Amino acid sequence: MLEGFAVGISNLPADGVSWEDLDRPSEYPFKRADPGSWSVAEWIEKRFRPRYPVFDVTVLGPASQARSNLSLKVLRQRWKESGRYPYST
Repeated sequence: MLEGFAVGISNLPADGVSWEDLDRPSEYPFKRADPGSWSVAEWIEKRFRPRYPVFDVTVLGPASQARSNLSLKVLRQRWKESGRYPYST
């Protein structure tokens, strides 16, 4: 989980790019959660995409893929209420 919600990360690095040369999502640098007022799409564009441009990310809700216009505050609340994963920010 990243910032209180689950993500699916896919896409292998391009030919000629070494895994060692990449900042991998397992090395997520942010210590604090982003603003809850951001949408899923804003989180992808402002947090994930600039740091990990070669990877595709899908933000997941407890039951399905999260809509791009869903606020992160609501998404985190749904995860917390589901009890399916440990909730932390």
